[in-house]
Amino acid sequence: MTTINGAQWRLFYTELWPTDWYIDDVGVAFENEDGTYVLPDSFQANMDTFGLMGYQGRDIRQPKGLVPISDVWYKIMEARTKDPLTPEFLRS
Repeated sequence: MTTINGAQWRLFYTELWPTDWYIDDVGVAFENEDGTYVLPDSFQANMDTFGLMGYQGRDIRQPKGLVPISDVWYKIMEARTKDPLTPEFLRS
C-alpha cells in the first residue's frame, strides 16, 4: 500500500489525470462544493483510500465500470519514474 501526500495527489489530479476519466466515488475530499482544491500538501493517506474512477470516452480498450484510482495512479507513476525529468519526490 502506497502512502502519498497532498502535493503528490495535487500533481496527479491537476496535471496527470487521464483524459475522459472521472471520479465516481470520492474517498478523500480534496475539493469543496465550489470545485476549489482544498487538500493541504502535508496531508497523508494511503493511495487506496482515494476512491473509484470510471472511463467515459469512446476507446473500447479502456475498462468498463469503475476501477480503483490507485490502479490508474500506479500505471501513470510507473511510467513517470522511468523518466529522468520526474521530480525526486515522485520516484519513491
